[in-house]
Amino acid sequence: MSKSSGFQVSPRRMSSPVAATVLVAALLLTLAVQAGAAPMHGDIVSIRQLDGTFVEIAVWGDEFYAVGETPDGYTVVRDPDTGLYCYARLSSDGAELVSTGVPIGLGPAPVDIQEHLRISTEAASARARATREDFERRAFEGFSTPPDPAAKTRSTTTGEVVGITLIIDFSDDVGTIPPGNVEDYCNLQGYTG
Repeated sequence: MSKSSGFQVSPRRMSSPVAATVLVAALLLTLAVQAGAAPMHGDIVSIRQLDGTFVEIAVWGDEFYAVGETPDGYTVVRDPDTGLYCYARLSSDGAELVSTGVPIGLGPAPVDIQEHLRISTEAASARARATREDFERRAFEGFSTPPDPAAKTRSTTTGEVVGITLIIDFSDDVGTIPPGNVEDYCNLQGYTG
C-alpha cells in the first residue's frame, strides 16, 4: 500500500481475539459517540414546512429534547393537526408547549403570546429521559437479550470475525506504521508486534 492523503479499505478475516476485541471496542466507541447528545445553542436552521415554504428556527437543546424559536424570539411547536410549525403557548400546568394553530412565517405573531416560552425543568428532563429510553429500546430491538449496562463481567471474543480496517494517511500527519504490520495485527494469531 502506498502512502496517500486518502484512505484505504481492506476487508480482512480477523482470527485474533485481540483484534476482534479492538474492533468491538472501536464499534462501541462509534456507537457511543453517535448516541451522545449533539447540543445546539440557538443555532439557526432552515426547515421546510409541509406546505413547501421554508422557515428559519433557532434551536436550543439536543436530539432528545429541543425547543425552537422564530428569529424574533417566539417559541414554536409543530401543530399536531396540520403538521406546520406554529407559534406556541404554554399549557396551564407549564409542562407542555401547545400550538396556537397560527403558522409561523405567514405574518406577525399573535398579540396574546409571550416570547421565549419554556416548559418546566422537570417536564423537560422527563421528556428527554423518555426520548432517550425509547431510542435505546429501539436500538436493541431484535436482540434476544439487550446488553445489560449494570453487568460487570466481560468475556473474550472468540471465533472468526469479519471486519474492515481503515489505514488513513493525512498530508499533515503521515502514518508511521507499515501497512503490513496492521495486516499482521488483524490476522495473525499471537501477534505481538
